[in-house]
Amino acid sequence: MASISELLAKLVYNFFLCCVLALIPYVLYTIYQAYATPLRNVPGPSLAKFTRIWLFRAIASREWDQINIQLHRKYGPVVRIAPNEYSIDDPDAANIIYRSRDQLLKAPRYSSWGLPPPAEANLFVTLDIDHNTKRRREAAALYQMSALQNIEYQVDDTTAILFKKLDAFAKESKPIDLAQWIQFYAFDCIGALTFDKQIGFLEEGVDIADIQSAIHTYSRYGGVMGVFGEWHPFVFGLLQLIAPKGEVGIAYVIGFATRCVAEWDKRSENEKRSNEDKTDGGEILKGDYMSSLLAKTRRDPSFTVEDGYYHILSNVVAGGETTGISLCAAFYYLVKTPGVLGKLRQELKSANIIPGAHVSIKQAQGCVYLQAVIKEALRIFPAAGLIFSRLVPRGGLDLCGYHFPQGASVGVNAWAAHANTSVFGADADAFRPERWLEDDAKTAQMESYFFTFGRGPRTCLGKSVSLMEMNKLIPALVMSYDLNIADEKKDWTYYNDWFCRQEDFMVKVGKRRT
Repeated sequence: MASISELLAKLVYNFFLCCVLALIPYVLYTIYQAYATPLRNVPGPSLAKFTRIWLFRAIASREWDQINIQLHRKYGPVVRIAPNEYSIDDPDAANIIYRSRDQLLKAPRYSSWGLPPPAEANLFVTLDIDHNTKRRREAAALYQMSALQNIEYQVDDTTAILFKKLDAFAKESKPIDLAQWIQFYAFDCIGALTFDKQIGFLEEGVDIADIQSAIHTYSRYGGVMGVFGEWHPFVFGLLQLIAPKGEVGIAYVIGFATRCVAEWDKRSENEKRSNEDKTDGGEILKGDYMSSLLAKTRRDPSFTVEDGYYHILSNVVAGGETTGISLCAAFYYLVKTPGVLGKLRQELKSANIIPGAHVSIKQAQGCVYLQAVIKEALRIFPAAGLIFSRLVPRGGLDLCGYHFPQGASVGVNAWAAHANTSVFGADADAFRPERWLEDDAKTAQMESYFFTFGRGPRTCLGKSVSLMEMNKLIPALVMSYDLNIADEKKDWTYYNDWFCRQEDFMVKVGKRRT
């Protein structure tokens, strides 16, 4: 009679044997797919031809931006990064992928940044073209630069709080992590623009309720989970079981928004009605986004309070971190290239922008070199670090000499595109704002291959908000303060978790004299 240990050993052996036998058809089918596809000759890492594990590991490394750049420098304009997924670095192909007519669907990987169904997908996540068009149309007029001029004072008020902090740091002469404080500033700006009051990051000097941490963690989750997006609902459900309860992170943002809406509802009718003015072009943005959106619910019965919430929450979740990253990049490269900083200050001085003064959008837009500095910062350090993936439609697409069949995922990464030397020059890795001012035809070519805010009909709706903050803060800060690297032997660090957030940008702040 067999012992219990022998029976257990036999059971384990049979179990693993069944697993191996079950895997054989899958392995054979994977090999067949890799070599039967007409795209079998597309270059790329060997493992990527057979499994998504290679891509998963590459994105999980948090260095995908540099990996993606090197892939294209090694293999050319088309690189296979997974069995049916391709990275593209070619201006002509980009015009096809991100076209406005018969636009391509976003790839399913985007769903991993949203709540599983039946929750409504936000503008960034939604794969439904009609839903995206409807939602953008609801609020597009409020995001025009002309509309933002009515509320730019909200940015000035937030800048004043930041400058009080910087004055104190200048007196203390102690190094600060500018990346952290710029993130505080960007989130308080978007709070003021959305709710008519800052969330309080600058005043408190901390990540309130771990809001920023939660947004960045979820950014990383969506980037990695998107590789195996079919597992997102299951994994998300498990994570919810261990997630902290109460008003923490994004839940705090929702609670904050709810309280602000309740306060708005208690305001006098006269005050609320001041946000109901109309022009022939649509709504006038007055005071803040929340008031303007909720005022719309009073004029348009088809636009509900829930619709207002949709845009209000998207503002905070998506608008703070990306702008903070872009601002931080601009200051980093200005500090690292004193010649550029000196040239910028000379232009600002000629434009009568003096230390301590607020800068208007109109003033900033008239400074040509400032605009080149902003463009160059956005080019060399895009906030989004993964591929803007799209699905090939029925009938396939011809790109870069290959025919991509329906269902293949193709797309461009801003980091790889902006490192393209045929478009941006042999010195594409260098921070050189002058490249935007040298030749009109070359500038047009660079602008057509500029991906910081995405491309085509899915371009970031909040682009103008981000540009407004950059146009106002950069000149005001560089004219009011000197920033010096605290330790030249230590560089900043950044992590590509979809958002490429910086850390340890340690500087000493000095106040400049009038």
